[in-house]
Amino acid sequence: MLGEALKGLGAKIDYLALRRHEDGPDGPGLHLWDGSAKGLRQAIRRLGTEVLWIQYSGYGFSRKGIPFGLARALEEVRKRPAAPTIVVCVHETHANRTRLGWRAPLIQRLQIVASRRVVRAADIVFATVDVNLNRCIDEYEVTRTSISLLPIASNIPNVQVRESERVAFRGQLGLPANARIAVMFGLWATQLRTLELFRDELISSLRDGRIDHVLAIGGEAKQPPKNLLKVGGKHLRGHLTVYGPASGPEIAKILRCCDIGLVPTPRDYLRKSGVAAAFVTADLELWMKNARSEFSVVKNLAPFPQWAELAGMASERIISYIKNSGNVGR
Repeated sequence: MLGEALKGLGAKIDYLALRRHEDGPDGPGLHLWDGSAKGLRQAIRRLGTEVLWIQYSGYGFSRKGIPFGLARALEEVRKRPAAPTIVVCVHETHANRTRLGWRAPLIQRLQIVASRRVVRAADIVFATVDVNLNRCIDEYEVTRTSISLLPIASNIPNVQVRESERVAFRGQLGLPANARIAVMFGLWATQLRTLELFRDELISSLRDGRIDHVLAIGGEAKQPPKNLLKVGGKHLRGHLTVYGPASGPEIAKILRCCDIGLVPTPRDYLRKSGVAAAFVTADLELWMKNARSEFSVVKNLAPFPQWAELAGMASERIISYIKNSGNVGR
């Protein structure tokens, strides 16, 4: 979505990917990269790249989150005459040890080394949340002058619905007009994680009458995974509707018909959550937990920026860097 917004400012955008994604860009603007330094140099030369933007998550470039191949490729590109300006937007950093199993100390250390090399190969670094920005400075040794915040925006449009539409939607679910609906949104794995994360709160809230129903919307295919139905059936006892995939405008209307958004992303990372961005756009009350699994309810959260606004911030920073550094093709 940021790429499309940059197009709106007149930029020519090509996408490089290791593989095609169902929900990613496609068509003539998508080019597959073999992961090698040579392949990246050839793509840059073939496409006439002036700014190389890396949307960075270690696991996006390496199954174990240790992308030394990406680090080597960027370092090779940076050495070349007339190299493009390299921008790295840090969406995720290295994992916490609690998520890495018995080899955690070794894997985390390798993730830190690889991530440090990636961001230090950049001319400009963006981070989507403060936690990642501080981690880049403190652990990856990025200078404060070369990094700034660039949060995400919602991919779901902002729509309005009439009260009669909210009532009609509840009727479709077999619920009374004043029913309170909590909603989960995202890929099937995200929905399952959300259900497990808020299981106790949902059970007690359904029992006490604070909510009346739980809705799950999204997913990659028409048939939901058995685990989602099994967990929902076991714990929610008929109070779960799995809606499945829907278009952006349809999702926007459905979210507006709900009351509570269940956010699976830890609170400190809220501003990099597309799920949270969609819920805030729909003016939902948010249920969330922090990294210590402490539950909280947040109302009237400040809105997320629009993609066009973020594109403007990013392009202004890049243009300023190029002018000040003289890097019109380093």
